[in-house]
This record gives sequence, C-alpha cells and structure tokens, in this order.
Amino acid sequence: MRGYNFTEQLRRVLAGAREEAVRLGHEYVGTEHVLLALLREQDGDTTAVFRDLDIAPGKIRQKLEETLVPGPGYPTGPDLPYTSRAKKVLELSMDECVRSQVGAVDTAQLLVGLCAEEKGIAAQVLAWAGLTTDVARDAVSRITGTTVEAPPPVVHVPDVVSVTIEVRRADGSVTRETLPSVLAALEYLVRQP
Repeated sequence: MRGYNFTEQLRRVLAGAREEAVRLGHEYVGTEHVLLALLREQDGDTTAVFRDLDIAPGKIRQKLEETLVPGPGYPTGPDLPYTSRAKKVLELSMDECVRSQVGAVDTAQLLVGLCAEEKGIAAQVLAWAGLTTDVARDAVSRITGTTVEAPPPVVHVPDVVSVTIEVRRADGSVTRETLPSVLAALEYLVRQP
C-alpha cells in the first residue's frame, strides 16, 4: 500500500472488518464492514470524534444492521477480497494522512476516508448521521491537533470532442488539422517545424 504505515489500532479495525464480513455471511469486505469494525473500537481518536460531535456510535451500528442483508452463509476464507469502494477508502485514508502530516494512517484518517468515498454504504450511513467529509476532517483536526492542508482544487476540463488547428505559414500556405483531443493537438503542434 504505497509504503504507508498503519497503526496497530487501524490494523485491528481492518482485521475486524473481515470478521464482520464473515459474521454477515458476505464473501467480500466492503465499506460497511470497515465501518462496523471501526464502531467496535472503544478508545482512540474516532471515539473522541463521535463524542465531540454528539454522534452515538450505537445509532450508526443500528442503521447499518438495518440496511445490510445477510449473505447466504457459505463458508468464507480468511482472505476475503476488498471491494473497489473499500480499497478507495484506504487510498483516501492514506491521502488524508499525507494532508494532515501525521506519520501513520490511523482510525481518524480512516473515518475521514469513509466519509470522503461518498458512495458506499458506510458513507451514506455516516452522512445520515450528519458526518460529512468536512465535518469529520474538522473534528479530527480539533481532536488530534493536526493542521490539514487544503486538498488541491479540482480542475474540471470540459469534454472536448475535437480540436481544429489552422496553421498559417509565412509563404501564405494554410494547413488545417482536426484532432480528437487537446493532447493530440499539443503533440501535433510540437511536431510542426
């Protein structure tokens, strides 16, 4: 995982996520399993965040349990695969670790990552409880005393269907090219004498 350090507490949560998936009879580890395992933690920054924001972890657990459908209960192995959303949560957690300039990814960064993923079951339930990415990030910053760098601005590049370039030379000749993308247009211009 890109050379990042995970704290022991975070490692316990990830192991607990697999246990939750097995308990529910699921053949994968999703964001919902990660959140259920995170809610089992009794101490640490995440517990302090919930307390600070007056969010009852038990209510979140109850909402998750009501939302989840148990699997068929087939025996599952110890190496359940992570869903793409759960993997994205881990990537976002690592990004949050860099942004907050801490030495290891911990449960606080995991909580922000769960919120930041936005589309998984965990993010939806956390949003239902009033915990968005910004709210989680602010609370974590207050509790841990870390300063979070602002995320880089999102640059929206409009959909480009094609680019037409007209080159007029000193001799009066004109060349017109229609290219499929901005990148192709740049490459074309670089190749021109």
